[in-house]
Amino acid sequence: MDVSAWVAVGVVAFGMLTGVLSALFGVGGGLVMVPFMVLALGSNL
Repeated sequence: MDVSAWVAVGVVAFGMLTGVLSALFGVGGGLVMVPFMVLALGSNL
């Protein structure tokens, strides 16, 4: 899979934001990251 640099930076930044929110609110990071990565990276399940 060919991923542009901007998409990679966006995924990393959103992952860091998700980590902070999960630490503050106790929400599982996978609950937010999995749907985001499926949409951002175009994965098919």
